[in-house]
Amino acid sequence: MDLSRTQVELVSNTYKKIIKNIEILRQRVNSPLTLSEKLLFGHAKDVTSISLNKGEDFGDFLPDRVAMQDATAQMAILQFMQADLPKTAVPTTVHCDHLIQARTEGKSDRNHEEFSWYWTISKSMRRHGASIRDVFKCK
Repeated sequence: MDLSRTQVELVSNTYKKIIKNIEILRQRVNSPLTLSEKLLFGHAKDVTSISLNKGEDFGDFLPDRVAMQDATAQMAILQFMQADLPKTAVPTTVHCDHLIQARTEGKSDRNHEEFSWYWTISKSMRRHGASIRDVFKCK
């Protein structure tokens, strides 16, 4: 399955769950919600019992998809590799553009050390079932 493409069923079911969770959360807090609260609690595992004590408690969240940007995804990728898991649990993409600098032109720029790190990320993520979206393939 190409995880870089979103399936209609995934989106539809996700939005239904998020809307339901937000309605429950509104009843619990009885005040307007910020966008961050809607996004975060919309993905709560159990919004009826999750703690609302900000900065004090942990919560269980179930993201439907993970999209990372290359420069900030490096640590997450290394941690995933250390966890010794065979594949990602949800559709995961890494959007690569910042590790590649336009120095002269395409072919010679690909020989610099930043590009070799890009290939390391790319191979690792593909090995674990994630998709890579890069500047050389996106049009």
